[in-house]
Amino acid sequence: MSRGRLALWCTACVVGVPTALSLACAEAATWPELAQPSVPEERGDGWPVGAAADQGLDPERIAVMDALLEAGRLGIDAVLVARNGTLVYEGYFAPGFSPDDPHHLASGTKSVVSLLVGAALGRGLIEGPEQRVSAFFPEHADIFAAEPEKRDITLADVLTMTAGLRWDEGAVGDREQDDFYMRSAQDAARYVLEKPLVDEPGSRFLYSGGCSTLLAAILRNVTGVQADTFAEGALFGPLGIEKYRWGHFDDGLAEADGGLHLRGRDFLKLGQLVLQQGTWNGRELIPASWIVESTRARIASHNGIRYGYHWWMYALHRSDGTVDPQGVVMASGFGGQKLFVVPAMDLVMVTFGCTGERGWLTGYDCGYAHDAGELVLYNYVLKGIEGL
Repeated sequence: MSRGRLALWCTACVVGVPTALSLACAEAATWPELAQPSVPEERGDGWPVGAAADQGLDPERIAVMDALLEAGRLGIDAVLVARNGTLVYEGYFAPGFSPDDPHHLASGTKSVVSLLVGAALGRGLIEGPEQRVSAFFPEHADIFAAEPEKRDITLADVLTMTAGLRWDEGAVGDREQDDFYMRSAQDAARYVLEKPLVDEPGSRFLYSGGCSTLLAAILRNVTGVQADTFAEGALFGPLGIEKYRWGHFDDGLAEADGGLHLRGRDFLKLGQLVLQQGTWNGRELIPASWIVESTRARIASHNGIRYGYHWWMYALHRSDGTVDPQGVVMASGFGGQKLFVVPAMDLVMVTFGCTGERGWLTGYDCGYAHDAGELVLYNYVLKGIEGL
């Protein structure tokens, strides 16, 4: 390996995953000369394909990234990168996992639901983010009558997870958390709405799959169908997304907090749709105003990352010292299921982490998969773009 490639390889060791990548750096000196990954296959699925270098990505960094992923150091199932509307990198690294296999998005599902809320708003089925949640649930009027303070909860509060309702997200697999009881409830939305109000709505971020469940119930009530059925006509059909799975709770409600499975190229299309302000092939699927508002940082989350309407925001640091505090928009699911949208760079990227389909209840058992997407994005994709 050249000195340049060795240096690129070892930059990975400084971004918070020292154990696995220290081994990679220790072995890097004997790594063979690296060839450029092949151009992604043309599949007639709406994605133009091309070489990474032709779209302004550093070919040496992409080669090192590919070698690192092939070595299996990060526990990543797949990575896909598109720039300027062209798919330039596609790699699958889990045994038996292919481009045709839908992968569990986990909580990445939440951001897809945000897009569906925007689609419903564009059809006039929802008035806007300030609409009171009580208006969507006439069947649960008794809850709001008994606890009138809950009438102050707005759609915006639910979208930003500031509804104020007590919620125990707990640890994955913990059967004492609210998530477990919600899934088996006779009425999942009622289970959430009956939780005690412990904060003034809009005042404090509390990560809550219950908020996502309320969004699914709102979509069902305003469209007359479940969220996955609505997605068929509003989103998936127009985007050419034909192969997916979406789970349901025991009461039949679409599992909005983490039940969607998509293929990598299809998840990437959703990122491109956001990048294109809700338009695909000249057709507006989501109002541009919703894309702007839903991907705007609104509140600090539990981990310091800013949060919008069911989307996360990272800062984008440029070489000239300027910082865009919400320059990277992200959908994020347990175990490293990530969709990144970087508007200033005309770039979208998907990572699938290994805990998604294979034993995710066992926790983070595949290295640093949950954080590996950020590592790959910042160290190998963004740093190689001229002018960043």
